[in-house]
Amino acid sequence: MTVIEKVFREKRFKILLIDSTPAYVEYTQAELVKAVKKQYTELEGIYSALSDHAKETGVKLGELSEEAADSIFGDPFSLLYFAGSENTNAKAKQARNVSGLSKSSLTVLGADSAKQRVEATLNALRKTFVIGEDKKQRLHAMHVLVENALVNSVPCIIFGSSEESLKGLAMPNNKSSEFKAMDLPEISNGFPLKTYATGQVLIDLKDVNAESLAVAFGFEKSPDTVKVFTFAMQGSSSLEEIASKIQLTPTSKEVTTTSINKADRVLRVMKKAYPSTFGKNSSQELFDLPKVQVGRIAYVECPKQNELAALMITSLVKNIFPSEPYSVLVAVEEDAGKLSIEALSAIEEAAQRNVGISLNASHELDFGPVKNPSLKIDIIQGAAIASEEGSEKKRFTLRPAYSHCNEMQAAGTLKKN
Repeated sequence: MTVIEKVFREKRFKILLIDSTPAYVEYTQAELVKAVKKQYTELEGIYSALSDHAKETGVKLGELSEEAADSIFGDPFSLLYFAGSENTNAKAKQARNVSGLSKSSLTVLGADSAKQRVEATLNALRKTFVIGEDKKQRLHAMHVLVENALVNSVPCIIFGSSEESLKGLAMPNNKSSEFKAMDLPEISNGFPLKTYATGQVLIDLKDVNAESLAVAFGFEKSPDTVKVFTFAMQGSSSLEEIASKIQLTPTSKEVTTTSINKADRVLRVMKKAYPSTFGKNSSQELFDLPKVQVGRIAYVECPKQNELAALMITSLVKNIFPSEPYSVLVAVEEDAGKLSIEALSAIEEAAQRNVGISLNASHELDFGPVKNPSLKIDIIQGAAIASEEGSEKKRFTLRPAYSHCNEMQAAGTLKKN
């Protein structure tokens, strides 16, 4: 409860604000209505008790008049107080257990042969692997996992591939019949999505190694050139910074003047082909997303060349830090088997920093240094099998997406159990 006193030249108001207990609500209309009714009943009970006590003590307690309400809600300073009061924020934090991917909540994956819900704990989304031969079916499974994070107010950073499948998250799925077939609540919802095109986010070269850059540009078989780049890339974010250091490379038996000149020529080709791909990111908007604690999406369009895409993932993932444990989920559309070891290692390091991770691949060995998933979904001959830490395996059919699923037609071919 909060007492507010507003004093004006002509009038004076003393207002008692009462609030109900904040609660986590599952993302369905029925659950929302149920929670609101419960909170309203709680407020009625508190008001009734206060009214009885006021009568006994002779305190005048009445309904909030329109004039008194205007004195609060028409005052921007009062509104700022309501939005940012320490007590209110603390209660909200406690209610949703602001560890992002909370342990107590359940998320719907799909339904089994008896049309019973198959669920996984939200905590299981900390590190997910989706494995199967059909990439479209894998992406549909990832679509479901990402949605489950978003409806629980966990923002997501998605590294897109040429399929751009998960861009469909921005639009609602209007095929209600797909939910009826599985006896699931009909939920049609798009999510706030902002696209970051190549050039809007850059590959910061200080966060990648010369060997990966060599593979991307085809000079990995010239060890002397790689050594020149290794020297020049130290602390360098852009190609221009590298250019300023190449001629300063110390010579040796392995690195000659010829090696330095060759590296210089390679660099000129890189600058001409990719003039706005490398550099330090001036905007922190993408990296601030974990602080938002709202279900919104940053969709990063990666370069179409796999090696360059791996460089971008490496560079950006190294700079993603959660504001709270697992307060952000990073999902990668591309097959993990096509990513470099450096990119996969950066992803595993992010997981160790409590960043949520979702990957997909044809085979489990393709995840390389990324180990120990908290949830694994195998898609075998069209059926989905979920393996969650500490739980038995569950065979089921993936639910439809709440949002538009670009791969839904293929996903519709998933076998029912």
